[in-house]
Amino acid sequence: ISFPAEKYDSMPSGNKLENEIGYAAVLIESFENGYDFKHGYTVDNEIIDDIGDVKENFKSVMFEYEKDGDIVYFSQEKTEAEIDVKGEQVDSINGTDVYYYSYVNKMVPEDYELSEEEKSARESGEIIFSWGSDEVKLTEVRSLQWEKNGINYMLLQIGGLLDCEELVGMARQILDVH
Repeated sequence: ISFPAEKYDSMPSGNKLENEIGYAAVLIESFENGYDFKHGYTVDNEIIDDIGDVKENFKSVMFEYEKDGDIVYFSQEKTEAEIDVKGEQVDSINGTDVYYYSYVNKMVPEDYELSEEEKSARESGEIIFSWGSDEVKLTEVRSLQWEKNGINYMLLQIGGLLDCEELVGMARQILDVH
């Protein structure tokens, strides 16, 4: 469970952010591919076990970058829980393995019934379904994940223009800074 804590309309100072989340975050104003900082959020997170007890509280940060209306998110979190890294390893940057994962998200109305073909696609993980939309909409979701020094990092784009290679280029810039 995640709860937004504080919003930033300009890049916070490293000290201010470290005091808030408890670890040093990677701060990047803009990426070489033209994506510039737009907003940032700190997030209060809870990991809850199967019986509803809180196992861990931790803070994370999410930065939003924009280029010509196209958005990419960069999140960082430090947790004791094991993070499920999805996808395939696509690169190793300065000794850090980087994993790429993409899928199609099909948003559908509450009363939508899946066809047999859609049920098979859901079973295989080819399509992820989300109920509650006013209309049927397909969106490709792409992410790049890695872990370094106990911090989990993710670049995420929902319906955006970046491909795997471009996300890896952004990860290189991040890993060169940190």
